[in-house]
Amino acid sequence: MSKIYFPFGYKLLRCIRESFSENDLKKNGNNTVKVAYAKLTSDESIWSSFASCDSASNCELDDESKRTIFDELVRKSFHARINEVLKKYKDANFGRHSKKGDTGSTFRGFLRARTGKKKSTKRGKHQKSEAMSIAHE
Repeated sequence: MSKIYFPFGYKLLRCIRESFSENDLKKNGNNTVKVAYAKLTSDESIWSSFASCDSASNCELDDESKRTIFDELVRKSFHARINEVLKKYKDANFGRHSKKGDTGSTFRGFLRARTGKKKSTKRGKHQKSEAMSIAHE
């Protein structure tokens, strides 16, 4: 992205972060992505930011081409950002090593720990004789 479009990029990323977060994902579930994208594309302040940067660059594209470029930039930026949020959310809540009620062990290890035989605490002859010899000293 060219330097003159940086203000547009900052505004776009700020709006994406505001429209989609882990809290929204917990609250709205699967519809969060659709709702956030619809909210983002309906925000006219982002388009006006893009248009003001575009007018400063003396670009000679027609409005339809500018709108297509704008839509693609918004879509790709949105998907890149939400993928990072989704990855962080999945790591925290799902999978083998999630922190949600997990002790860090695998499911098989968890089952073995729950169903395994308890070791007896009886001492063998050798252990008894060592204990006796230590006690007599």
